[in-house]
Amino acid sequence: MQQLKVYKFRLFPTEKQEQKLAQFFGAKRWIFNHFLHENKQKFMLKEKHLSNYDVNNEITKLKKQQDTLWLQDIDDWCLKTASEDLATAYTNFFNSITGKRKGKPLAAPKFKNRYSRQSYRTRGVKVVDDVMHLSRDFTPRPLLTDIFGFYFE
Repeated sequence: MQQLKVYKFRLFPTEKQEQKLAQFFGAKRWIFNHFLHENKQKFMLKEKHLSNYDVNNEITKLKKQQDTLWLQDIDDWCLKTASEDLATAYTNFFNSITGKRKGKPLAAPKFKNRYSRQSYRTRGVKVVDDVMHLSRDFTPRPLLTDIFGFYFE
């Protein structure tokens, strides 16, 4: 049986890096909440909720609109993982209430806020001898912060 290793690192970003991470966390939260609101509106109108594919197409359109041009400065993987997280939350919710998922029923997805734990997944991070290397050849890894503002990978 193959055993996987998990490493957890505490990051000490510079002030500029911290601002960029805050932008990524905020954009991911904004995308999640925006499309959660859209899905709730569709539910009220008895329409089918947006799939992950639909959300990714809408993100592309949002990046071209005048009032959301700021999304162009954000890493694409950050926005895509927000749509994946929303799709996973809805899948788990629907599987829970239909009995396909074991355990007690889950609540519907909730809006995110900046005071709870935030995460951001990106691609291409490799750590060798305590040095972090960026490359596009590796799978996405999570980056998260706790309520005290400490960053972890």
